[in-house]
Amino acid sequence: MREVETSVLKEDEVRVGIHATTVTAGDCERRTVKLPLLLGVPMRSYAGLLRPVRMTILGQEFAGEVESVGEKVTRFAVGDRMFGVPGFSLGGYAEYICVAESGSNEVLAAMPSNMRYEQAAAVHFGGMESLHFLRKAQVQSGEHVLVNGSGGRQVISATQSLSEIISSADIVVGAVGKPEFIKGKWIKTGAVVVDAGYHPGNVGDIELSAVIDKCAAYTPVPGGVGPMTIATLIAQTVAAAEKSV
Repeated sequence: MREVETSVLKEDEVRVGIHATTVTAGDCERRTVKLPLLLGVPMRSYAGLLRPVRMTILGQEFAGEVESVGEKVTRFAVGDRMFGVPGFSLGGYAEYICVAESGSNEVLAAMPSNMRYEQAAAVHFGGMESLHFLRKAQVQSGEHVLVNGSGGRQVISATQSLSEIISSADIVVGAVGKPEFIKGKWIKTGAVVVDAGYHPGNVGDIELSAVIDKCAAYTPVPGGVGPMTIATLIAQTVAAAEKSV
């Protein structure tokens, strides 16, 4: 722990006094930079080759109270309870953070009145990803979608009849945290498969060898990466599925 200067508030920013944050797999990976090669190289290039020059304070999520606002801020006022994602610069572990009201990477929102800071801080990572996936997939009425995340934050699901549910799903997103937990025989031919698990030996949560030849599209999404990375990969998955239909 160390003392740092409080960031200078810009005219389009909100300064938040942070009451709660989270420690995620993504924070740990950014600290150690122990990532697959295709993720580790660009991450190291952005953060700093020898030592961090960007992302010097970790923390992907936060919840707190607005301390001050810039002259051009219109959505928030001093005293508002809010939660958000600081974007690539991170900073959720600090006592205060300045975040753009409507930035390209940052996300800010007012907290529900019945939610505690600790609850609000933990919503973003899984909630944003799940919402983005569903919107990009353009799920229609009558279609079946399974988002299996009983081992993570994307979704808490009942798994008593998991194989039956998966067998009727048009889109399967695996985020269980257990190697090859989702069996290929459970997945129907033509389904779109997204594997958000990553384990030693490049093994995912879904049994790849049994599903790769019958799914319409497959993409691995290494667990713990940030929302922007997953958003890009899921967009590519949807695009590939559309071309296959």
